[in-house]
Parts: sequence; structure tokens; C-alpha cells
Amino acid sequence: MKRAPTKTKRSRPPKADSPKDTGPEVHYNVSQEDLARYDWQKVVSQAKERDCHHFMTVLFAEANALHEAGDVLGQRVFRFLGSLASLHLIPDNKEEPFGPMIQTSTGRSAIVDDYSDDDLQTLAKVLPDIKDADFRARVADVIWLRRRAREYAEAAVEAYLRSSEILQDAEMWPRFMPQLERAVAVAAALGRQQPFFVKAISTVENLLSKYFETDAGLLSSRLMQILLEHNQGDSAALAEKAETLALRAEANKNWLFARTYWDLSNKWHRKANNVARSKSASIRGAETFIGEAEAALQRDPPTYLVAAHFLSLSVEALRRAGAAPERIEEIHKRLIASNEKSTSEIGTIRGPEVDISELVKGAEELVEGLSFSDAVFRLAMAHSTINREELRKEVLRNANEFPFQHLMSSAAINAQGKVIAQRPSLLTNDPQQLEAAIRAEMFHQAHLRWSFATQVFIDPVRRKIQRQHQPRIADLEFLVANNPFTPPGSENLFARGLHAGFTGDLMLFGALVIPQIENSLRHVLSTSGVITSTLTSRLIQEERDLNVLLRLPEVAEIFGEDMVFEMQGLFVERFGANLRNRVAHGLVRDNSFYSNEVLYAWWLVLRLLCIPVIHRAKVSQSSTGVDAKLNAAPTVSTYGEHPQRSAQQSELNRVSEGRAQAETLEDGLDCFTEES
Repeated sequence: MKRAPTKTKRSRPPKADSPKDTGPEVHYNVSQEDLARYDWQKVVSQAKERDCHHFMTVLFAEANALHEAGDVLGQRVFRFLGSLASLHLIPDNKEEPFGPMIQTSTGRSAIVDDYSDDDLQTLAKVLPDIKDADFRARVADVIWLRRRAREYAEAAVEAYLRSSEILQDAEMWPRFMPQLERAVAVAAALGRQQPFFVKAISTVENLLSKYFETDAGLLSSRLMQILLEHNQGDSAALAEKAETLALRAEANKNWLFARTYWDLSNKWHRKANNVARSKSASIRGAETFIGEAEAALQRDPPTYLVAAHFLSLSVEALRRAGAAPERIEEIHKRLIASNEKSTSEIGTIRGPEVDISELVKGAEELVEGLSFSDAVFRLAMAHSTINREELRKEVLRNANEFPFQHLMSSAAINAQGKVIAQRPSLLTNDPQQLEAAIRAEMFHQAHLRWSFATQVFIDPVRRKIQRQHQPRIADLEFLVANNPFTPPGSENLFARGLHAGFTGDLMLFGALVIPQIENSLRHVLSTSGVITSTLTSRLIQEERDLNVLLRLPEVAEIFGEDMVFEMQGLFVERFGANLRNRVAHGLVRDNSFYSNEVLYAWWLVLRLLCIPVIHRAKVSQSSTGVDAKLNAAPTVSTYGEHPQRSAQQSELNRVSEGRAQAETLEDGLDCFTEES
């Protein structure tokens, strides 16, 4: 079926010195007679290389020169020819093998559908006289795609094969491989029993035989891929060839090439129904990752991080290949050893320095002269939690404005150097993968906000309170006694943990309080009538753990989405701090307790304990006087929109937005009352 040409129009044609925005046929309007007026084939012959990409350059240059000379017809002729040369060949795309060379938000270069029936008629007339093989193949292919007339497909196959022969270079094989692949694809469309397909496949096989003995690269792999794709060739013989090439690559310690050929050997053996040889090739391919790991360890100095990466890939590949369990265990042990040594190689990326001295001074002034209890309330409430929805919008905005920063996937690595989570690319089209990537990036950004918040507000105020009041454990009774967040019998645990935070003993806080968060959440839910256990088929009641509890809708209703996001990020998410799981499994080292994330967790617990106390005071109308003081908190100035300062910017805004938090508690905290 003939496709209708595009009918869009432009008020002004673009410049002729590039393929950008060459519009549809209304800008060409070129006849055979027009082409005959100019020696355009001489211009083509002046290109440095014999392919359409180089033809495009000289054709558009000539169009530009004629434009400057005032030759409107000449400009149109060479823009027409240049647009054909600019079509971007994509051999893998069988439905749309040509795309625009350039595509922007405002326009694009030419595509096959841009040419009118008159244009195609002109091209058909000049096709037999085109001297250069690659340009002749391009013209014949365009006519074939639009008219589907067999004669043009045959002409395209012949011309592509000739072009691949002219451009043939064993070292620079990517120059001619697209032409060869397109020749086979067009020939296959004509019929696999037809002479054109037989000739095209024969060309591929002859090239493989010609270069096999000396090939130390991937030329043979691409030729084999063509044969595999079209189900051609002697599978057993090609399997042996692929294995020979794999061994040659291994001898050269080129592990990527070796893996490519072992994979091909595996596929060819499978086609030949040789299961044992197929499995053996698959295992040998998995072993190439070990070769890359050993190469990393042989560097001076050794790069354990790279070695661990390849060893982890090897373990997974060996499992899939069905390797012996002992071998998999051996490599796994080597992976663990490399992981432990790799942590010393992980550096710190520093952003632009920001003077926070004024912010620290302002934060300390917030609690100047207050009583201990009022100062505690000010510390807990004068800084807001992360706004989950705003953070999500910021992540999506950054992914859109800075796509290259979010193109690649990333991994979370624990203190032992082990990869504990993978974040997909934020530019994926898979909805589930995209949501996982967004969530992972949100927790990554939360890390930056926790760090900034502790430096400019939480730690300065904590130190100020400690200096002013030198609180004792008993002084915190007002906060933990009869508090719905502290289950009966755990008041002293929370009091000692909070006190340890004030004195700077975050290790004691982490050991005492972080494991209690799960039970506190369970207590709040039970008080609200929510069942927190499950009943198994054996009638055993098992308590839901913190990972599950924080995903219950009732938790979001009680605490609010923002608070739940903070608790998830701090306590259970692998791309967050994951403190509960790390503490529970003994994975937090001594110095890791004295971190910004643990201090932020201490502050969050303090906030969770303060909210019901303040709410109870509001209900009983016995104000402590802190409300008016909270309203007096100063507004913090903000920075510009530099992307590297976005985390600091958001934190500054949050410090400002945190004023009068005692007056704007979440609606879902009704359970935090004296009656609870």
C-alpha cells in the first residue's frame, strides 16, 4: 500500500547548509530536467568517503553555495539530493529502516514519507544513471519503501551489496555492515528462496570465511548474527568457529569479545541440538567475567570495586548457566572478599560550598532563654518533615531538565561493599521500573535533605539545649510518660535513648530506640483498633514487621504521608538509611552510628513524641507558651535555582516552612490525645 506523503508546510525554509528541518515535498519540486541542469554526480564524487553520510555534507554545502549565489533552483536541487543522503539508516528497524538524521523539539530532518509522488517519479527516472553504489542503493530503497515495486527492491539489494564491497574494511567494519545488513533484510522481503536472498547470504558467508582466520575483533560476530537472525548457515560448523574465536579472544585477554563469541557458540550449539556443548559454552561465557575481575585485581593499585562488580555478574551468569554449586560458592566467597576491600575506594563527591554560619546562629537563637520543655518543643516542631509530593515533583523535574544525569541505573552499596539495591534508569518506558526509579531517587534526595537539616538546624539546636540545661534522664519524663507512642513498660528505654541523643551518644540511642520503633507503631495501631498480626494456615499469629506496617493505609491515615515517607526512608528502605534493618542485623559499625541520618532519626522520634503532648495541651487549653514563640521563628533566605544546590534550597525552605508547626499538626493524629 502506498503511503500518503506528509502535507505540513513551513512559512520559511531552513538554511541549506545542514539537514535540519528539511521539510516535505513543497520545498523540493524538482524534476528530471532540473537535475540534468547540474552536475550533481560530480559533487557527490568529491566526498571524502563513498557513503551517504559524506555525500550529505558535500550536497548541502553546494546547496548553501548556490543559495549565496542567488540560484534558487540549484539550491532546491541540492537540498532535495542532500535530504535523501541525510536519511538515517537503522538496519535493526524492519518497519521503519530510515529515521531523521536530526530531530529536535521544533523540527526534524527528512524522512521517507516526506517525498511526494512527483519526487518519487523523478528519482525513478534518474535511478539507472546514478553512478555511486551507496547513493543508488539509497534512492532505490526509498522508492521500494514507498511503492513496494519489486524492481526497486532488487536494485537496492544489488547496490547495497556493491556498496558494502566498496566500503569493506576488516578493521573499520562498522562502515559497511549497515549496508550489508540492509541488503539481506530487503532480499529476505523478496523471498528466502529467491536468488537475491541466496546471493546476499552467500556474501555474508564468504566474508566470514575470508576474515575468520585473522579476525581478532567482532566482525565475525556481526556476520554470525546476520546468519542467526535469518536462520541460515551450518549450525555445527558455525558453533565451532565461534568457539575458536572465543578462545582467540581469551588468549588476548579480551574478555568482552570472548563472552560475545561464547554466547554465539552457545546459540549455534543449541540450534544444532547439542545440549552438552551449549551448556559448556554458556559456562565458559560466565567465566569471562572472572577474567575481567582478575584483570582489575592485577592493576596497580588493585581496583576491588570493579572486581566486585564483575564477580557479582559472574555469580549470576554461572547460576543461569547451570555451573557446579562448588564453583558458584567459590566465586561468591571471592565476591565477598572484594566487597569488603572495595569500600576504601568509594570517594566523596563534593558540591559547591555553602556558608551556613548564619543559619546555625539563627537556629540557636530559636531556643535562647526558653525552658527545657519549651526548647524541646521548638527543636521538634520548628523544622518540617519532607513534603513527599513536592519531592516527587522535583525528582521528575530534574529527570526532565537534566536527562543525562538520570540516564544510567545505579546501585546502593552497604558498608561491606555489597550491592543491596538497584535503581533503574529514570528514563525507562516501563511503568513499574519508572516508579521504582522515582522512589529510589526520592530516598536518595532525602539523604541530602537529612544531612543539611542536621547541620543547619537539628545539631546546633541540640547542642544549644544541652549547654543551657544539662538535662537528666528524669527531665524527659514529661515527654515519655502516658505518651501513645511509648508502649507501657518502654518509657525508660525512650527516655534514656532521647537523653543519649542530647549528650551526643548516638550509639546508645540507636541501640535502645531504633529497635523499638516497630513496637511503638504496632501499639499506636492496636490502640486505634487496627489488627497488626496475621493468622497463618496453622493458626499461628505472626506480628507484621516494620516493613509491612509502614505500608498499611491506616499508618498513613494516622501519621500522614510525609511522616510515613520519612520513617520508611530512615528505617526500612535500602535506598534510604535502612536503619532498623541494619541495627537489627548488626550491620551498623561503631562510627556509623555517629552520622547525620542517625541524628535525624533521633530528631524524628523526638517529633513523634512531642506531637501528642502538644496536641494534648491544645485540647486541655493549657498552653505552655511555646506556640507564640514558634510563630516568631525567622524566615530563612533562599538560594538560586542551581541544580547542584537543589537539596540545600529545599532544606532552607523547609526550615522556613517549619514555623508554627504546633498550630498545624496533621489531621490524622487524632489518636494522639489524652484519652488514647
